[in-house]
Amino acid sequence: MIIWRIEFLALVAAVVFRATADGNFLRTSRVSDLAGADNTANRRRVTGGGGKLTREEIEELRKRRCEKRFRRPKWREYCKSIMATTEPPTDENVFQSSEDAPFDVTLRYYTSDVVEGYASCSDLRDDILTAARIQANAVILQQAKLGMNKYRPKRGPITMAMESSPQEEAAEAVPEENAEMSVDDSEGFETNNQVKGVQEADVIKSNGKEIYAAYGDKLVVLNTTGSILSEITMPKLDDLGDCKPPPPIVPFLEKTEESGDVKTEESEDEGEEEMAVPKSSIMPPRPPREIKPDVRSLLLRGNRLAVVVESRRNWCYSRNQPILADYGRTQIRLYDISDPTNLVLVGTRDLQGLYREGRRIDNHAHFVSVTYVNSYSVTGPLYRWNREYYALNDTEYIALATEIATNNTVDFADRLVKEMDVTDFDCANMAKISMWETGNQNRTEDEDDVDITYTSGIINGFAQVSTMDMEHEYESTLDGTELLANTSGIFLRTSWVELYASKTMLVLFGTGYQWNFRSSTQTTYLCAFHLQGGAVSPKAIGSVPGDLLDQFSIDHKDNYLRVASTEFGPWQWVDPIEKGERGRWFQETNNQITVFELPDDGFNKSVLEEVGSIDGLGEPGERIFAVRYVGDFAYVVTFIRTDPFYIIDMSDATNPMIVGELKISGFSNYLHAVDDETLLAVGQEATDDGRAIGLQLSMFNVSNSSDPTLISRFTVEEDDDSWSWSDAQFEHKAFRYFSSLQKIILPTRIYGKDAFDGFLVFGVNETSDIVPEFNISHTRKYHGCTSLQARSIVVDKKVTTFKGSTVKNHDLLDGTKIWDVDLDENRTKDDCFWWW
Repeated sequence: MIIWRIEFLALVAAVVFRATADGNFLRTSRVSDLAGADNTANRRRVTGGGGKLTREEIEELRKRRCEKRFRRPKWREYCKSIMATTEPPTDENVFQSSEDAPFDVTLRYYTSDVVEGYASCSDLRDDILTAARIQANAVILQQAKLGMNKYRPKRGPITMAMESSPQEEAAEAVPEENAEMSVDDSEGFETNNQVKGVQEADVIKSNGKEIYAAYGDKLVVLNTTGSILSEITMPKLDDLGDCKPPPPIVPFLEKTEESGDVKTEESEDEGEEEMAVPKSSIMPPRPPREIKPDVRSLLLRGNRLAVVVESRRNWCYSRNQPILADYGRTQIRLYDISDPTNLVLVGTRDLQGLYREGRRIDNHAHFVSVTYVNSYSVTGPLYRWNREYYALNDTEYIALATEIATNNTVDFADRLVKEMDVTDFDCANMAKISMWETGNQNRTEDEDDVDITYTSGIINGFAQVSTMDMEHEYESTLDGTELLANTSGIFLRTSWVELYASKTMLVLFGTGYQWNFRSSTQTTYLCAFHLQGGAVSPKAIGSVPGDLLDQFSIDHKDNYLRVASTEFGPWQWVDPIEKGERGRWFQETNNQITVFELPDDGFNKSVLEEVGSIDGLGEPGERIFAVRYVGDFAYVVTFIRTDPFYIIDMSDATNPMIVGELKISGFSNYLHAVDDETLLAVGQEATDDGRAIGLQLSMFNVSNSSDPTLISRFTVEEDDDSWSWSDAQFEHKAFRYFSSLQKIILPTRIYGKDAFDGFLVFGVNETSDIVPEFNISHTRKYHGCTSLQARSIVVDKKVTTFKGSTVKNHDLLDGTKIWDVDLDENRTKDDCFWWW
């Protein structure tokens, strides 16, 4: 023991002597602390008492540190004196990794150069690599705070002949027309669009003679007399990736009479044994269900019909999961419908990712698809529970994790660009990757805190806009030809995106959340794509605080973009004020409208410039439930207990003002402009404490903007044992108002007593009262088959309704049934998927 101690002390002495003689060993190991060495005592502590630095060296190190930290507010005053003669090299519009981050990387904030596009796809690849390393930095620094993993992972027999869990396998692998509601024409068969002149893709389309319906994997064509003219089953899309069923479980082998040993079969992996399980527990593996393609939406233009087909695949076990991991594919199939009994395929176009939305402006169709970006191949190997990090201290963990991340991030960037299958032309029309922040965020004041915002990544989704000419002459073949399309895209902080469209631009918007250990904040990021003929490209960006309700939160009028949003604060417990009351959880909110200006030509600038705003809409804790812009006015509904209905005058974009307010019970989810003086609202009646009790229709007179009035209201049911709602509360395309006859066709579902599933038809009489007229029942027994989404059209004063598996036609004047069609009539059990 004495000899061992002597040898150990001799070794330590040798190391210390060598370090001191060198004079640079300890100096370099603590170089990050030198900027704070403002006195001799500190300098001696930093340098270990030897090899003192010169004043010039200290000044140089101070400047070097300030170059990285100048953008941080608490360092600015100190660094101003240090760098008085030097221009700060760190651009405040550029994110700079922290000094202790494994990777020294920079990336633009959400600023004007985002919309410039890439000179080449190699530049895109470099930005993807940077984004991956920012995420790796966040994970490594976060995991380093957890301390040493002292528990050795078990290395027992590997179950089901797999090296990792199914979850790990899956993860690896210019003025504008006023954007008011387009008023239905005399026939009422067009989709209930948000903006006049912008046709929205939908599951039902009609030209007044034929009806085209999306029904599962089929496109069904009917005429207005109820005859099915043709029916096309969409083919399953190929090339959905490597998807294999899980490996079988190895059965238990009984003991042999001779030796009493248990027989097991060796696996193919060099002698490792499969887990032996009793025969009685063996179940044959469930074969993966064949998922049929789904007709998601339709767009109609003259004699051309664009059909959006989406094909998904089962979640599967595969070591090589794609990075663009959407488990499916989208295809646009363009048909010539000159002969509705014999549709001719003109061409097809495959889209990246799963379908999100579609719009048609004149003869150009614009489709938005979104793909989830799977970054687990970057982050998964960095978590400290992995075996290779067992018993490593923080320094050793960071060194090994950085080495692993260096290779994995390069592989991630190369694979992602390859999967995107883009050309330099496509990359030129793509928005640049950014931090999805507007800069100067000051994410944390505590140096010991780790900002966990980026552990989930900054490129979690990829949205692509594909534009094609529906009237372009293609050569019609049996399989069709590939349709020509212009593409543009943007990487997202989220894998979800919403779309607003005017006649000259598309606006993609998504909400990003910034987290720390105390709270979170929401910011909605806007990227406007300029539409010019068949070309689409990102041209302007902006952001608003809070979250947007839906596409109706945005409006484009003249040279302005108007955006309504709600900011959510932290939840807090509120004690009861009076005896007998209950305490409750309460969340602070701030409802606001922000106005952005566009230059005269709409897109000379690349940043949406805020010129006006109004906030504080609603009572404390309320959020926006409905928004509608009509002309110079915005109509906003907020709710928590009552329904404040606000009218905001936006004629002066720099100074929006509340000019009218009406407080009533319940709330509205959807506002429909009947004309410039009248609004229809679909929502719920509610009790005094805010509990929804039943579907209601309301009509408002807004002719006097300073004094709006409730003209009439109809509540479908108020029974305590029943509850009702409508698809139109959340999907405006399900709502129909036929102006020439003043009829409202509303899909309705009633639960409880007097249960009902179908449509209610209302009339508006000469005193503007909403009067129920007749019901259309679509009740059916659910067989696990597909279902028609609730829609209605009006042709020749006859209403055709779609819901479940049935299509029904009634006289709109007296409610007489004329015809009906059951699309499941010839189906069998084998045509449907049964969960039981």
